[in-house]
Amino acid sequence: PTSSPVTMATSSPVAKPTSSPVTKPTSSPVAKPTSSPVAMPTSSPVATPTAGGPSVVVVGDNGTPSSAFPLKICQGDCDKDSDCEGSLKCFMRDGGEAVPGCSGGEDVASRADFCYDPMPTSSPVAMPSAGGPSVVVVGDNGTPSSAYPLKVCQGDCDKDSDCEGSLKCFMRDGGEAVPGCSGGESVASRADFCYNPMPTTSPVAMATSSPVAMATSSPV
Repeated sequence: PTSSPVTMATSSPVAKPTSSPVTKPTSSPVAKPTSSPVAMPTSSPVATPTAGGPSVVVVGDNGTPSSAFPLKICQGDCDKDSDCEGSLKCFMRDGGEAVPGCSGGEDVASRADFCYDPMPTSSPVAMPSAGGPSVVVVGDNGTPSSAYPLKVCQGDCDKDSDCEGSLKCFMRDGGEAVPGCSGGESVASRADFCYNPMPTTSPVAMATSSPVAMATSSPV
C-alpha cells in the first residue's frame, strides 16, 4: 500500500478536558448584601409638629375620669382614636416624641399618648372679614324656639338646620374666630355660631343707573 493512509490519530482530539470548565464558582458573585439598601427609618417623622401649638397635658388615663373623655386636642393619656374627640387621632409615643401640632411633648412622660389633629389647616376655610357683626348666644339646643332658626353670627347652633336660609353652623373646639363675625375669641370656646359660607362684598343683583327700557324721543 501507499504511505498516505495512516492508523494513528491526529494530535488535535484529546481525552483530557480543557482547563476552562471549573467546579468552583467565580469570585464575582457575592453572598453579602450591598451597602446601598437600608432598613433604617427616615430621620424625620411623617407628621412634623407645628410651632406654637397648645401644650400637652395629661387629664386622664384608661377612660378615668369619665368627665375628661373624649379628650380634646393635645390632651392625654389616650390609648385609641376613640378616646379622642371628633376627628382627632391618638398619637402613640414610645420615647418622648414631639406631638404634631402641640408643644411640650418632650417634657412629659415618654410613653404618654396624646390626641392630635392629623389634618390641621393653617387658616380657616373662610377667613373672617373685619368689622363683621359681633357673635351673640341667643339660645341653646333649640330653646327658646323663638330664637330659631338663628341669624348670622348668632349661636349656639349644633347643626346647619339651626341656621337661617343658606347659613351654616361653624363648629368650634377652641375659641376660633367665626368667619364674617367679630368677638368669637371672647365667648365660650365651644359655642358654635351661624355664618355665611359664601359672603359677597356687594349685592348679587346691582341696580342699573337708568331704566332698562328707554322711552323714545318721538312718538312711533
